[in-house]
Amino acid sequence: MTPHSDTRVQAIIEFALFFLVVITFVMLGAMITNLISTQWGIVNLNELITDVQSASDQELKGIRWILLCNQLFTFLLPALAFSLFYHKSRWTDKLFVNRFPSGRQALLGIAVLFFCFQAIQLFYWINKQIPLPDVLREMEDNSKALIEAMLTIKGPMSLPMNLLVMALLPAIGEELVFRGILQRISTRISNNIHLGIWITAIVFSAMHGQFEGFLPRMALGAVLGYLLYWSGSLWLPIIVHFLFNGLQIMVQHLYHQGSLDINLEEVDITPTVGVIVGTFVLLLICSYFHRISTNGRNYYEQKMGESI
Repeated sequence: MTPHSDTRVQAIIEFALFFLVVITFVMLGAMITNLISTQWGIVNLNELITDVQSASDQELKGIRWILLCNQLFTFLLPALAFSLFYHKSRWTDKLFVNRFPSGRQALLGIAVLFFCFQAIQLFYWINKQIPLPDVLREMEDNSKALIEAMLTIKGPMSLPMNLLVMALLPAIGEELVFRGILQRISTRISNNIHLGIWITAIVFSAMHGQFEGFLPRMALGAVLGYLLYWSGSLWLPIIVHFLFNGLQIMVQHLYHQGSLDINLEEVDITPTVGVIVGTFVLLLICSYFHRISTNGRNYYEQKMGESI
């Protein structure tokens, strides 16, 4: 057996074990979800989500706690439990959380974030040109309605809770799972850094089940993957992921509060010169980041267990 074949086998075993851990935690989360549903008077969760606009404020708050539970038991807890069990004392190295990005890397990450919004708009327009089956379009509409309903909940804690449930927990949990674990596994199986990043980006987008935004979410996943590769720190994609989600939630919150006239759901997605130029600038920033990231890239490849 060649060294790479041995590495590939180890990666496949790692993936299988991680999958079992995720399934176990998802089952635990389902039991807790049932308890939460009962506590908040939710009789049929699936029907309520399908017709979420008719939900009461109490039911919406219950759904928010259910979403929090799903984030914990689908991403954050399985990733931490598996890493502690499988990698033991080296878990921080394997997840790339043992070091922080430099100030320059953080500034470049924020610049990438800013111009990402332009590129996402372009990819979303391309995605809209692809016809979707009615069942996928219905799933998309239900997801949008659910998010919109969460943003309409009133109260002083509505914004902090939405930022926690829809921005902070997804940023930490999803980055631990997709970039921290699955990107390493897919890279070791394919023996290619770039292929590993893009395979993970495709899975990242598909797992959200919102195919009207599949291409922009895949592009975002790839950007987050490269931020990890260039910086050698998972904290950079976590920060950018949080800011990406959080800024959108802030804008929509202010819109529903009547403090802002911008509704992101009604923004024209037709590509403009500014969008195309912004996408080009994003590519230039990413190219520059790649050129100056020798140390980060070397560290990332070393932690993969072999030179790729």
